[in-house]
Amino acid sequence: MKNTLTLLGALFICASLYAQNTVKRTPVYEVFTSSTCPPCKPANDHLYPLFEARKDQIAVVKYQVSWPGTGDPYYTASGNNRRNYYNVNSAPDFYDNSIKTSYSSFSTDNIDEDLNEDVGMRMDLRFMVDAASKTVSIRARVEALQEYSAGAHRLMILINENVTENNKKTNGETQFHDVFKKMLPTSTGDFVIGALAPGDTLVYELDYTFNGDYRLPNNAGDPIDDETEHSVEDFNNLQVIMFMQSAESDKSIYQGAHGELSKSEEDFNRGWNSWAT
Repeated sequence: MKNTLTLLGALFICASLYAQNTVKRTPVYEVFTSSTCPPCKPANDHLYPLFEARKDQIAVVKYQVSWPGTGDPYYTASGNNRRNYYNVNSAPDFYDNSIKTSYSSFSTDNIDEDLNEDVGMRMDLRFMVDAASKTVSIRARVEALQEYSAGAHRLMILINENVTENNKKTNGETQFHDVFKKMLPTSTGDFVIGALAPGDTLVYELDYTFNGDYRLPNNAGDPIDDETEHSVEDFNNLQVIMFMQSAESDKSIYQGAHGELSKSEEDFNRGWNSWAT
């Protein structure tokens, strides 16, 4: 009996150490699409209910592209940066944690497999929206639980609109989900130099105010200039997601986060002092 107890204790210690070095993955799903792209409608019709079933556990973004034809009115230069990053040359194009994937074979089982994966990075993300001032306030924390040896990394914080309708064009879609609006802290995220060691922590406290008035561009050739205008249809319908990705050739995504919407300053400030230290 004594030996059995010792073995169980050892197993418990090992399991505890393992748990401290891993958390479950928040998967990141990136889709390149357009309201002028006929095959994008069946792609989005297939993916939307899968994403909706796990929406609070995953990070989803749809980048509207500038083709075919006149392209989607909500095309953005920042979304085009992501297109170039993956060398996307057709739509729809779907990436599961940076891996190009056939949308037609993607299922809820794939999402559940992703959710059950252990990763070595913890992310916390919350946000508030002041619709009157068109301001999104964001607090984010990233902690490496294991070593990430790449020489550089990209941290992306994205503001999306949950549902849009005004960008409908020719492919039969009348609603568009998880539509990309803004990349922070810059148009290409944050470039983080150097390997990450266990315990390394990044903290972000950001406020972004959408400028000017709403405008619906005629097409992708007349994109929004976010210095003077915006394309947000409803400021009470925004979502914030985050992910960190290797800047090396494998482009691997370490971890994602689905932002928690705070309804009050008290909730938004909850635990902030411990996040920031």
